[in-house]
Amino acid sequence: MLSGIEKEHRILESLLLRHQESLVGLDFSAALGVLEEFSRRTYRHRRVEEDDLLPVYSRLGEPPADGEPEIFLQEHREIEEQLVEHLTSARSISPSADRRAVAVLVERAARLRMALEQHIRREERIMLPALLARLAPK
Repeated sequence: MLSGIEKEHRILESLLLRHQESLVGLDFSAALGVLEEFSRRTYRHRRVEEDDLLPVYSRLGEPPADGEPEIFLQEHREIEEQLVEHLTSARSISPSADRRAVAVLVERAARLRMALEQHIRREERIMLPALLARLAPK
């Protein structure tokens, strides 16, 4: 299951990049479709992490200062807030949008992508190795 988490991380990163590429190409329909797929996958992925992985991780003992379970949960909330805001903006942009509106949307997508990447790196540096060590045969 844990290798599946990393695979899903790569898919999420790829979807956000495709979303940005579609925005830059002014293909708003494709951009919205990719963003909605990203949203669905993010929701499912978050559920797995919060319902299955974080409870086990929380019981492993003393995490490093930058690996407290609450940090992962807070990052999930922040990503969700940014995603909801970005989805609202992406759904309201029209084919006749001016360059400024597109630039704002591209910048929001970039901030969302940076937050996602920071979160993924923390999970892959701290939480996933701790879980793998715990699950490794003795």
